[in-house]
Amino acid sequence: MLKNVTKCNKTVVNFIYISEKQKYMRSRFSIIAIIFSFCNVLSAQYNYTFTSPNYDRDTLIIGYYSGDKTLVKDTLYKDSKGKFLMSGSDKINPGLYIGLLKPDNNIFQFVINNESKFEIKFDTAQLNKIEPTHSQENKLFFDYIAYINQQRGRIEPLNTLVKNNEGVQGKELQVNKYKNQIEEINQEVKSEQKRISTSFPQSFTSFLVKATNDDIQFPAELEKDESEEGKVKKYLYYKSRFFDGIDFKNPMLINNNFFHSKVTNYFDRLVSPLSDSIIVEIDRFLPAMQGNEEAVKYFLSSWISKYGNAKIIGHDAVYVHLMDNYFKKGWAPWSDPEKMKTLYKYADEWRPILIGKQMPKIETYKKTFNANGTVDSSLVKIYDVKAPYTVAIFWASDCGHCSKVMPSLVSWEEKYRHLGVKVFAVCANAYDKENACWPAVKEKKMDNFINTSDYYQTYRRVISIPSTPQIFILDENKKILLKGFDVLKIEEIFEEILKSRSSKS
Repeated sequence: MLKNVTKCNKTVVNFIYISEKQKYMRSRFSIIAIIFSFCNVLSAQYNYTFTSPNYDRDTLIIGYYSGDKTLVKDTLYKDSKGKFLMSGSDKINPGLYIGLLKPDNNIFQFVINNESKFEIKFDTAQLNKIEPTHSQENKLFFDYIAYINQQRGRIEPLNTLVKNNEGVQGKELQVNKYKNQIEEINQEVKSEQKRISTSFPQSFTSFLVKATNDDIQFPAELEKDESEEGKVKKYLYYKSRFFDGIDFKNPMLINNNFFHSKVTNYFDRLVSPLSDSIIVEIDRFLPAMQGNEEAVKYFLSSWISKYGNAKIIGHDAVYVHLMDNYFKKGWAPWSDPEKMKTLYKYADEWRPILIGKQMPKIETYKKTFNANGTVDSSLVKIYDVKAPYTVAIFWASDCGHCSKVMPSLVSWEEKYRHLGVKVFAVCANAYDKENACWPAVKEKKMDNFINTSDYYQTYRRVISIPSTPQIFILDENKKILLKGFDVLKIEEIFEEILKSRSSKS
């Protein structure tokens, strides 16, 4: 239990949550900086005072968390009484804030939540011992941190004793004693967390307790089930309870340094990496946040950046889904229309070539070099290629990586030729460089491919090829099975496709 609570040191409070149950769980561009802006929702007059007996600098920087980012809210200057005053009537989101001290950039944290006036006294030598005045929120927060640190101090030596004695003959009774003591402390912590959540349900500390808790208890019958089916049930149960008690319309959802990590852990560890599964989860999250503008703004922008960079094959489908179902449907009125044109352009280019889509109707030209020195060109349509599997590859004669990977593709075609596979190769050289394609075909031993080119590159009207090589594996109906993978691994990947299709049939 104490693994998911607050840890405080001299300069910063770190929020940690590591699940005991998780053993069951099994660029292209930078977007956000140019498109989205986060505004600072306490709109009445506020006055917050900060004092210190030993901070000798005349400036204090106040920052706030916006998910995984830390931003500056204000720069305060020491007045004649040695105090730093933060005041205003602008909107200020409730959540966790920081005071940044010069010159070492040490910080202390404090809470703003529905309190228009309070005083914070900090000691530069003990930044974990903050003294709040006229602030129930901050008193509750710092008392909770102190309590957790105290309990951590009790439990860590016991954990060490268990680690050092477990499995040692004759130490069984002692180990069980230590484990029982650890469990007693855990139960004390749970009781305190429950008291806070019940007595102060709207407080930041209550939100912290709920958001960092992943100590999900399985029903007794399920806890005992160690079968494979039981493990699956545990995973599904754990996943379904991961956000218990979290109000996605809570205005504090973003202004902290822990909830972003919880959501990231959920998507990265509990959700299948397949784009369809990610899309289902996104379509659960965003409607739950509707009305919480800052949360919608933050997660929409984060996901566009993450899936727009398409580091995992197929995740471009998530990007296209976000564009088509959220940005184009009015969920982002705060976005810059001019900048969005660029992002829509990416979606328009990717949409026709998503995995599972039919390959665009590419038409290129195959050249025949006659003995008399003449050249005949004939139109080749990719949909006229009859094969159970077609590999479409776009390459260039002067592309170094193309030269590196082509031997693997040549070997693959030769090995699987008996299955009727075909390689539809499009040389991306254009205009006066097109003639360089054909000597390169010979040099790279691509003679058994369907080798084509297009002087004017008219195929680019139906498919975007920003770089080479670009590769697609198509089924007998020219549906895209996979794309954008490392050509050096084509044999391994193709074997997986054969196994997958065989098991489905």
